[in-house]
Amino acid sequence: MNYRLLTIALVAAFIGACSDNSSSILDDQFGEVTFNISGDITGEKSGMADFYSMSSFGISTWEISMSDFNPSTFSLVIMAFSNEDIERPGTGTYPIGPNSESDLYFSAYYADESIDYEEYSSDFEGFGGTLTITESNSDRIRGTFQMTLGMFDYDNGEVIGEVAISSGSFTALPRQF
Repeated sequence: MNYRLLTIALVAAFIGACSDNSSSILDDQFGEVTFNISGDITGEKSGMADFYSMSSFGISTWEISMSDFNPSTFSLVIMAFSNEDIERPGTGTYPIGPNSESDLYFSAYYADESIDYEEYSSDFEGFGGTLTITESNSDRIRGTFQMTLGMFDYDNGEVIGEVAISSGSFTALPRQF
């Protein structure tokens, strides 16, 4: 009889330990991102997000990298470049794209790995968007984004594709090496 009570208690403890928790281990280690994409590629995307900065040979970068895994179907990078050191951006809204008059602006790159690795960029005239950072500290960057990106055919010198990314939301954690 005591074995039945012990078995019931152990099963109840195991079921309680396996209950759903809205904060997964992966989100705690890698951050998270969600966004919608339309145009040449359509769908709802979600995955992990991290941030990282680097300086080398007089060039500094600061980026938010977002991707999914298992399988890997997309990557989205929002990156700032400078000839001077880049501090972690504070809260605020920053332009994405080449037509910015801001001291700090970002470029964005989207690669769809499920379709022969198609790559889109904000680096062309008429493309870009905004990055809004709502929380910025050494442990977490949180915010939203929206942008329109183009695919450029360098052989013919023309834009041959376009995607619009909307309703982007992220919580990025420091990159883990």
